[in-house]
Amino acid sequence: MFARVQLLTGLDKSLTYEVPENLAEEALPGRRVIVPVIKSQQLGIIVNKFNALPENEQIGRIRRMVACLDDGPVVPEDLLKLCIWASEYYVYPLGLILRAILPERLRMKPRLYYRLEIPEALPEEVRSIFFRRGREGVASREALARAGIKSWTIRRWENRGVLSRIFLLPSTSSPKRLRRVVRILCSPDQVDDRKFHEIMLPLFSSFPGSVDYSTVREKLGNNYRYWIRKWVKKGWIKETEEEDTSVLESIYAQDVPVEGPFELTNHQKTVMEQVLDAAEKGGFSSFLLYGVTGSGKTEVYLRLCERVLARDRGVLVLVPEIALITQMEALFKSRFGNSVALWHSGLEPDVKLDQWRAARDGLKRIVLGVRSAVFTPVRNCGLIIVDEEHDSSYKQDDRFRYNARDVAIMRADILGIPILLGSATPSVQSYFDAKTGKYRLLVLPERIRSGEGGQDDTMPVIEVVDMRREKGGKILSGRLRELMIANYQKGMQTLLFLNRRGFAACALCGRCGHMVECDLCSVAMTYHAGENVLKCHYCGAIKEVPTVCPKCEKSVLVFLGIGTERVEAEVRKLLPGARIERIDRDTVENMEILVKKLNAVRRGEAQVIVGTQMLSKGHDFPGISLTGVIHADLGFGLPDFRAGEITAQQLFQVSGRPGRRKTRGHVIIQTYNPEHYIFKALSSHAYQSFCDLELKSRKILSYPPFVKMARVICTSRDRDEVYRAVHELGSFMRRIAKEGVQILGPAPAPYFRLRGLYRWHILVKSKTGREMSELLRVIAGYDALNLWRRRGVAFAIDRDPMLCL
Repeated sequence: MFARVQLLTGLDKSLTYEVPENLAEEALPGRRVIVPVIKSQQLGIIVNKFNALPENEQIGRIRRMVACLDDGPVVPEDLLKLCIWASEYYVYPLGLILRAILPERLRMKPRLYYRLEIPEALPEEVRSIFFRRGREGVASREALARAGIKSWTIRRWENRGVLSRIFLLPSTSSPKRLRRVVRILCSPDQVDDRKFHEIMLPLFSSFPGSVDYSTVREKLGNNYRYWIRKWVKKGWIKETEEEDTSVLESIYAQDVPVEGPFELTNHQKTVMEQVLDAAEKGGFSSFLLYGVTGSGKTEVYLRLCERVLARDRGVLVLVPEIALITQMEALFKSRFGNSVALWHSGLEPDVKLDQWRAARDGLKRIVLGVRSAVFTPVRNCGLIIVDEEHDSSYKQDDRFRYNARDVAIMRADILGIPILLGSATPSVQSYFDAKTGKYRLLVLPERIRSGEGGQDDTMPVIEVVDMRREKGGKILSGRLRELMIANYQKGMQTLLFLNRRGFAACALCGRCGHMVECDLCSVAMTYHAGENVLKCHYCGAIKEVPTVCPKCEKSVLVFLGIGTERVEAEVRKLLPGARIERIDRDTVENMEILVKKLNAVRRGEAQVIVGTQMLSKGHDFPGISLTGVIHADLGFGLPDFRAGEITAQQLFQVSGRPGRRKTRGHVIIQTYNPEHYIFKALSSHAYQSFCDLELKSRKILSYPPFVKMARVICTSRDRDEVYRAVHELGSFMRRIAKEGVQILGPAPAPYFRLRGLYRWHILVKSKTGREMSELLRVIAGYDALNLWRRRGVAFAIDRDPMLCL
């Protein structure tokens, strides 16, 4: 028997190995294995196995598999198929995809050790190295090196048979954890203490064997030490420690008041019926849930999970950002308790491993996570939900450049189950797919809680303020100031949105016009007043603020543009007594701080909240009744065909934050271009009309969704080398491109230099996905790319790019 094994490396093909008889039953697709590679041993995943070798392979060249790991496949069949599809579609090595989807401890490489075969051949001081820390005649290469033993000496001992090589895998278990417990030592009828009978016996009935010490302490109250010492002396109980085998849990849920379940509206019931009917019938089906902000999409998700779990099936729920998952974690755990597994980068590695294993083994039936959770195992998955499906955070913009929404759709197709894509601002692509019948469109057209004026008044009032009429270059318009003061006096909360961090966008010389740029990136550095430094928001570089212009040395710098830090300063002047909470990457250093700030907003402890896109979508803050968009034109300047779509989605989303309870919300949009069609659609809450206009424009210009699109990016620290390489690649692509495939470029990327790398790109448009796949596969196999790589030029393929910057 033979098996194809994919190493967890960038190798672009799998390798064939013979399966020993003793491993024949264990060697299943998706299982981790140890295999020999040249003079080492490597970790791999079995892709498939077969009885006979293909004609082009010779038995004499096939090596034997060394070992099978774990108690079964770590990559279930559906996930293995999904990874193979993703590798082909996104033209990315399968081994690196498999490596990326496994928890950190499961992708550790086998380490080289040496076994001592002839102890008497070595001096005593060397022999002792092989028996340290309980090892039986085994030492690592590092341990020998620390003892001053050179590599050539080790090789000589190997040749003489004194040492032999072995490869050991690091432990995949989480570090052993102990918990303090109380155990009962006697029969209940031997105890003559009323308090013991009232408190301890029910606990021992609920937790046979031992009770957690913290639970006992909580039940006994302030005098717990007295009672425990007393009962220990009498010999009724014993304090001890035992191994804690419970699943490590996330601790980052927000403090969200438990509400509901509510009575569903007729629109919500219709959505439920259609999705559940599709799940009952079986087979793949895709739904787009277009629901305005506050229409109860999350309640629909929760009810669907209840019904799917009742059928003994699992559910995968994706959300776009960590800032949003803390709220969703609280809501889902309030309904389903510890049946929910979490998956995001804020979790510690040991917690992620425990959550992953619990999901794989079916101990947790709901997986709730961000982008990478689309590759998490879900036992007997019956439904996939993608919340805020439009969000660009679902697209990874480096290395494995996948879109989790699209991968989730393919996973549902492989499993033959329904998928529900939800958003108040669906992507133009998804809206088009729903219009053309690829998705079934479901609509929640109104908010659940009506305002004082009836159901028509539930959506916020939106005012567009023409900033050209404001005198003195104000950051906050007169109208916004007026409403903020009134809102503060009423005890309500105000949200101010600006998608730019820092105090000022750039530092400029008023004499010669020189702008301070990052030394590694072709972008202006942002001024941060709190630290009095200039920062690059792309590579993280920091500079001290020059006392004079670095170029002309004759003038001081002036700071232009605004960021959230400056908005916060303006609010402090306007409302000196107000508590202000600024939430952006500068103030949120870790998950604990993020949750603390979001809880403060929810409890009403902050009167004014200043934030970036972290707060623009999904959050349900009951006290916010006013939203101010400080600079609504900010996204229009992006040199990308999706600039308008992304800006519109941000504005519609942030406009949906206020007025989510009984008080009707108010939104002020500050712009220098009030006639733009986005603001007209926004004022009337007509997102669909915006999508229709956007589709007309894209059809004329041949942009997605009317064509398929990809981007080939070339980068290098050498400006001349990347220029020559990208132009050679562009010529090759034009030679092989079929009729109907359009090659645009090469051209410098809009951000020409980032992190010290010069960047060029080539855009590809095709009418069909098949034409695109064929072209990208040929490009990936182009021999000249390896020559250029050796000269320091890197190439990346970005299929279905979200932004072309």
